[in-house]
Amino acid sequence: METEHDENKRATRRGAYILPSAFTTANIFCGFYAITSVWNGDLDSAAKAIGIAIVLDGFDGRIARMMGATSKFGLQLDSLADAISFGVAPATLLWAWHLKGLGYLGWVAAFLYMICGVMRLARFNIQSSEMKHFLGLPIPAAAGLVASLAHFYTKYQSWIFFKSKEFPYVLVVLAALLGVMMISTIRY
Repeated sequence: METEHDENKRATRRGAYILPSAFTTANIFCGFYAITSVWNGDLDSAAKAIGIAIVLDGFDGRIARMMGATSKFGLQLDSLADAISFGVAPATLLWAWHLKGLGYLGWVAAFLYMICGVMRLARFNIQSSEMKHFLGLPIPAAAGLVASLAHFYTKYQSWIFFKSKEFPYVLVVLAALLGVMMISTIRY
């Protein structure tokens, strides 16, 4: 027979999973907000939302471990959130920012960034239990670089470098470089 104490203990245990999942859900919200901000032409809000998602992503796993509430579901939800906030949102930002003006080359560069980020997440998921270090650049770091540059651009777009005809090609190289770094086997 189950006692009231056992019921309270089980309810508390179930509740422990809610807090980390709430942070992950907020991360997904930020990714979605970033994408819709890009569609509305507000690159700075998109960059800021990606930055907030990075902070939220840093908390969800830590909170789950502190509360003893880690789970396979949480790992998968976190990776899906990261794919949205740090894969799709920055790729959309890059494309709308300057890469769409380059046609096929810009589209390929944005897609390369996104697919490499998702592949990096998939590799992490299958190796996470046996890893002692990260292989490849973590996707939040790559997204942080894109978001930081976009935010900086919105504040200082009058700089000659940002107005140059070469700048969109710098973004192509950046997208490709970040993509390759994410799928590399370099230890981070």
